[in-house]
Amino acid sequence: CDGIVCRNLMELGLPLSTDGIDVCGSRNILIEDCLIKCNDDCVVLKALPHRYATIDWRRDVEHVVVRRCIFSTIRNGCTFEIGHELGTDSVRDILFEDCDVLNVNGFGSVFSIQNTDHAHVRDVLYRKIRIEHCFEKLLNLRVMDSRFSHERAKGKVSGIRFESIEWTTFSYNLGYTVSIIGGLDEEHKVEDVTFEDFRI
Repeated sequence: CDGIVCRNLMELGLPLSTDGIDVCGSRNILIEDCLIKCNDDCVVLKALPHRYATIDWRRDVEHVVVRRCIFSTIRNGCTFEIGHELGTDSVRDILFEDCDVLNVNGFGSVFSIQNTDHAHVRDVLYRKIRIEHCFEKLLNLRVMDSRFSHERAKGKVSGIRFESIEWTTFSYNLGYTVSIIGGLDEEHKVEDVTFEDFRI
């Protein structure tokens, strides 16, 4: 798609693997003023090969804005997910802004870039995000192999910025909740990650 607005959507998905909104191979997307509670990723950006879809979604993902939304995950998935499937050259110019994360339960994370294919993920800004509860992972930025990989070639992640982030913890987070930033090797890195006014 190109030039889509998704506004004032309430979505409640209880079964396993109920993603909220999947932005696949699309550009110029605006998602705003939505309430999404699901049992997988709330908003996910992907570029999928046709073997998993009726059409080939391996196209660059660019100019995506997600703002003024409320999110909740039940047992699985991430709030803001880029990946796993990124079989395109570029994922760039992404803004997540002024959102409330009520909870991320299970094995997911709030902020997630899991690049398992050859894309270069860059110029991603998370700004004014309030997190009420997350459990296993707060942040997960990785270039990696996984069961969701479609290519042997791997990409990289760069130019990621966090501004005005607030996370409220409680006693069960101590010693359990982690954040991960990791490249695959010297050529496939996660680099140029900036934190400004990031409060725990």
